[in-house]
This record gives sequence, C-alpha cells and structure tokens, in this order.
Amino acid sequence: MLLATTILLAGCVESADSDSATVTDANPTTVSGARIITGSIPGEYEYEDVAGTVTAVDGCVALELSDGAVYPIIWPLGYQYLPDEASVSSAHGTVALGEKLTESRGYLIDREVIDESPEPARLTGFDECDSNAPTFLVLVNVEDFDTPE
Repeated sequence: MLLATTILLAGCVESADSDSATVTDANPTTVSGARIITGSIPGEYEYEDVAGTVTAVDGCVALELSDGAVYPIIWPLGYQYLPDEASVSSAHGTVALGEKLTESRGYLIDREVIDESPEPARLTGFDECDSNAPTFLVLVNVEDFDTPE
C-alpha cells in the first residue's frame, strides 16, 4: 500500500550504466544554517536512478532535478552536513552544494505517507528541514554506498 502512494521519479530519472554515484561540476555554494535529514523509512519501495544538483532550500539540503523540481533529501544514516565546507559528508565521500550528483538511487515519498505510516520513520532532522515540503527524496545509494534495505 505504501508503494502505491509513493511517487516514482518518472520523467526525472537519467539512465546509468553503473551502480556508483558520480559527482561533477564542483561549485559549492555557501549556505549558513543548512541542515540535513538522515535515517530510514520502513516499507518496500521501488528505487530509480536519480540525478540533479545538490542545493539548499529553506535551510535544508535538497536535490534539484533536471526538470527544475526541488526535493529535500533524506540521506542514508551516517551522513552529516559540514557547514564550513557547505557539503554533505560520510565515510564514503563528500558532496558539496552546487555539485551535480548522478548515478544515485532513491525514491520520492509524500510527507503524508511518512506521517501516516503505521511503523514510524526513523529520521533525524526531519522537523528542522523544510517543514512545508510535501514530497521528499529518499536516497538509498550515494557514491557507491548502499544502505541496508
């Protein structure tokens, strides 16, 4: 049932020949006070290839897709925002604001699906990031880093 209410990335997906993510065009943008959401959402979802430019919207790190749509990102566990470098980092790499992120995998999910799920989402930073966003992008593969499903 959750799968049916999840919005897929149709039309916003770029095909990829590899399962690893690629970051290009490093032009970091300084954003003071930006935050990220990390964690996981219970349930099974169909993952799609995701590509876009890492940005910040209303103080939350987001991804701007090629069609201009912007979604706050829910990053896998272990990622953190480095304000002095305006980047998101993990043990597997760093992605700066303004960089293009390609060959990642994830899915779009509506806020109401997160809020109404019988099993609560395990998220950190959700209430601090873009509280008015109706849809979020959940990344499950970033820079060759697969989170447990």
